[in-house]
Amino acid sequence: MGSFDARRWASALVESAGDDADAAVAVLERWSAQIESAGDSFLLPGGQACDARLEAAFAPVVADASPGQRAAVGLLRLLARRHRLSRVGEVAAAARDLRDARRGVVRVLAETAAPLDEPLRERLRAALSRRADGGDVELTERVDPALIGGVRLTIGSERVDGSIRKRFQQMAAALGVAPEGENHA
Repeated sequence: MGSFDARRWASALVESAGDDADAAVAVLERWSAQIESAGDSFLLPGGQACDARLEAAFAPVVADASPGQRAAVGLLRLLARRHRLSRVGEVAAAARDLRDARRGVVRVLAETAAPLDEPLRERLRAALSRRADGGDVELTERVDPALIGGVRLTIGSERVDGSIRKRFQQMAAALGVAPEGENHA
């Protein structure tokens, strides 16, 4: 079946959608969620969608579709024909990243053990904006007490883990000790 390059598919979509890339990305995100929630009942072996079911689902989207929506449906049809519809989530994420990069927007997920206070949030946002050459930062926060302390950032597809938990894991690995809850055979 060969390798799959979600960024290549996403680039073609964003290019063909032009100024309507938001609509194209929204269609892919909706389809990704539908496929994920339907699981194997939607896909045949190899990620192939049921053709009749797929075309029936596309019909209402195409009827009054914007250029971006039509581009997304065309891409979904092509993914289905090539038995790659199960990869639509990857293409949607890559298309969102490309669209945001063109706008100068950087999406960041900040995971912390406790909620960020306002001064720390603003310092983090300013540091991220400098790193993004002054781009707009869309900061999403998630609390995960298992991190113990520190912060774990996901910036696009890059992850920067400055959590205390990560440091404990690194120290345990350096000492040859299995972290609590993990067994080494």
